Amino acid sequence: MLLPCAAVLFVDGFDTQAIGYVAPELARAWGLPRSALGPVFSAGLFGLMLGALAFGPLADRVGRKRIIVLSTAAFGSGRWRWSATAGPAGGSVTRPPTCSSARTSS
Repeated sequence: MLLPCAAVLFVDGFDTQAIGYVAPELARAWGLPRSALGPVFSAGLFGLMLGALAFGPLADRVGRKRIIVLSTAAFGSGRWRWSATAGPAGGSVTRPPTCSSARTSS
């Protein structure tokens, strides 16, 4: 159980840090100033907060293993949806649920 938890935490941290690395390319691809990506970044952190508040207590009741498996599947699905967005509006909508599912491992 320790190895899957460590893997989920690694992916969660990578996701949080990688968005800052790809921001200049996203801004260029979407034709936006870098400052326009602020809502996308904020939405991701908001999702992390919601996931920590909601899924920690749920994992205590339902079981951590079940929640980790479901949240990892939701995270993968959310990453796929986020990669298909065509602009910051779509990123602001799909990023919070994705990030909240990643934070369930905490």
